[in-house]
Amino acid sequence: MNAEKHCVFDSGTQWYAVPALSVRYVTTTPQLFHVPETDSSVAGLCHLRSEFLAAVHLDRLAGVESTDDAPPQLISIAGVHGAWGLLVSDVRDLCSLDSTTADTERRGFGSCVVGAATHEGRFVRLLDPNRLYKLVEERLRSAWSSLASAKNTLSPC
Repeated sequence: MNAEKHCVFDSGTQWYAVPALSVRYVTTTPQLFHVPETDSSVAGLCHLRSEFLAAVHLDRLAGVESTDDAPPQLISIAGVHGAWGLLVSDVRDLCSLDSTTADTERRGFGSCVVGAATHEGRFVRLLDPNRLYKLVEERLRSAWSSLASAKNTLSPC
C-alpha cells in the first residue's frame, strides 16, 4: 500500500483521484470555445490566468454518463507537455489515500487507471494524468487522420 496525497473528485457517478502534485489549481469552468473536428471528450479551449488550456470532459473520456446538471469544475493539470484542464463534476477532497496498484496493460481509458482506494466509503479510481493526456492525444490524432483521409478521397465537383 502507498499513501500519497491525492485530489479526489467525482465525474458522473464515479469517483476518481489524481496525484495532488499534478494539480495546479481548481476553478469553476470558464467560458469554453469549441474546437471543430475534435473528439467528443474535448470540451474546447479556455483562457485562464493568462494562458490557454485545452479542457477535457472526464466523463466522456471514461465513457460514463454525467448525472449532474451543475456546471463542472476545472482541474488545471501540470502535464509533461504543458498545462491542460480536466472537467469534473465536483472536487471532493485533498487527502492521503492508501492505494493499491492496478494492471496497466489495459487499453483505452482503462490504461489510465493505475490504482484504487476508498474514500468516505466510496471506491476511488486513481488516474495517471499523463496517460489521460496521451489518450486524448491519440483520439485527436485518429479523428484528424480520418478527417484528412476523407478529404483526400473526395472528388471535385
